[in-house]
Amino acid sequence: MCFRNAAQHLAPGGHFVVELWVPELPKTTAPQTVILCSEPGYIGLDTYDVVNQKVVSHHFRFGDDRQAHLFRSPQRYIRPAELDLMAQLVGFEIESRSAD
Repeated sequence: MCFRNAAQHLAPGGHFVVELWVPELPKTTAPQTVILCSEPGYIGLDTYDVVNQKVVSHHFRFGDDRQAHLFRSPQRYIRPAELDLMAQLVGFEIESRSAD
């Protein structure tokens, strides 16, 4: 739907840019939890559901009051090949791809 909408709004020769986060995935399809970051007063970890392409980022902050404060960020990730297919289905051509 997003790609179709972009295609309908672009002028001839226009460009559609997508920025994508590609997670380091666990080596198994079993649900996994991976610690991302641990420092004084903070722990960050992700819980992956590889089959459904979902990840929940959990952020734990510990204040001086010894209370833990939790923020969760659920996301669905998509692989570059899926984006390529979506682009192809609406007639886009990939001009370039870069990564860091």
